[in-house]
Amino acid sequence: MNGDGKPVFARLIDIGKVNDKWGERLCINAAVNGRTSRLFGSAKQLAEHVLSAGYEIDPESVEPGLRLNLACRVRRSVTASCASAFQKLLIQSVLRVAMMSPYTAREKELVLRAWVRFLKGGLRFGGFSRRLYEHLHLHCQFIAHYDRAGFKGTYFECGEDFVRFLSQFDGRGECRSVEYGMTLWLNGDYGDLAKAMIEEAAPRTSRSSSSRPRPASARSGLLSRAQASGGGK
Repeated sequence: MNGDGKPVFARLIDIGKVNDKWGERLCINAAVNGRTSRLFGSAKQLAEHVLSAGYEIDPESVEPGLRLNLACRVRRSVTASCASAFQKLLIQSVLRVAMMSPYTAREKELVLRAWVRFLKGGLRFGGFSRRLYEHLHLHCQFIAHYDRAGFKGTYFECGEDFVRFLSQFDGRGECRSVEYGMTLWLNGDYGDLAKAMIEEAAPRTSRSSSSRPRPASARSGLLSRAQASGGGK
């Protein structure tokens, strides 16, 4: 916390496990002002803390080693019953696009076009726009991996990683998040865009794409809404 008592920006790094006089305990490791702080709790409690930061994870997926890499704001406080080494992190909602108004139809179409260009360009980093990167880590349940270069290093430098990345967009399966194992990204305000991205990825994810019919409902729906809103550019 700053000297004026206001919250500071921080990052929830990962889920850790500490073995101390209280036994083995789960915790969130957080980077605050260049130092690491820990927030202890059960899997359910830690999932609730993550939710307080504006994200959602399944308590069943909370286990040591789970990477979070989530930006947030925190206020640190020390009570009479806890030592400074175990300061409590009061997590507040982060200033993120996800907490703002949903995309307009035009904005969804721009994301989809960026996705199509990226696919047609062979998933090369040069075609990996900031708009697409922001959408993937804000609304498709990918970890940010710090920045575009970090995301590239995770998914776009070897064939196996390419396959893992694209598996989330393989419509023949459940399209679960490859990072969190959940399907929340398929629903809500961006569900129509998620389905359109899956359709566009079909030639990449299916070896028999030439014989597999590709429904155009999601993409055409986005196009029509974008045109109706005046986004025909």
